[in-house]
Amino acid sequence: MDNIFKIKNSHSGIIIEKDKTRMIIEKSVDNDIWFYSTDNNELQLNFYSDEEELKTYFIFEDLIKSIIGKYFLKGYDKTNYSFLPEDFIDIENKTILWHSDNAEDSTLKIQYKDTRITASITKEKDNKTNSGIKVRIRTNGSSYDTFYQEFEKFYDELNTLVEKIETKEQEKPKRIRKLSFFKQKNDVK
Repeated sequence: MDNIFKIKNSHSGIIIEKDKTRMIIEKSVDNDIWFYSTDNNELQLNFYSDEEELKTYFIFEDLIKSIIGKYFLKGYDKTNYSFLPEDFIDIENKTILWHSDNAEDSTLKIQYKDTRITASITKEKDNKTNSGIKVRIRTNGSSYDTFYQEFEKFYDELNTLVEKIETKEQEKPKRIRKLSFFKQKNDVK
C-alpha cells in the first residue's frame, strides 16, 4: 500500500482519503454534521506519517479525548438512568460509537489504538439503501445530549486545517520557464 493521504475541501464538505478509503464530512445548513462513505471502509490515521495526516490525527485524537473526558467529568459513567446508548463509550477498547441521529441505522466508530486512530462508518445489514452510508450528528434535539458540540469543534478544526493546506499550496512558487535569446542545438533553422 502506498499510504497516500489527502485532505481537501470540495463542494460537499471535507474529503479525507487514504489509500482506497474515502470519507466525507459535511456541515449542513442546519449545522448538523454528516459523515459519508460509499462502503463499510475503515480510515486509518497513523501517528508516524506525513505532516497533513499527523495534523488530522491530532484533530481526531482531540475529539476522542474531549468526548471521553466530558463523559467522565459529567458523571455519565455513573448514572444508572443515563439516556445515552450503552455502547457509546467503550473505555476498555478506547472506542466511541455514535448511532446516526436519523432514520438510518448507520454508526460512526472512532477507535484509538497504539499509534493509530481508526474511523469507520458502518451500515446495518438490514439497511438496503444504495446511496452510501451516512451518519448524522444532530445539533438540535440529539439523543446524545450536548456531545454534538465536540463534533462541531472537530469540524471547525478540520476546516481550518484544510484552509491552511490549500493556502500553502497556492503560495508554492511555480516553476518559471526561462527563455533564451540564444539558439539551442535542437532548434529548427
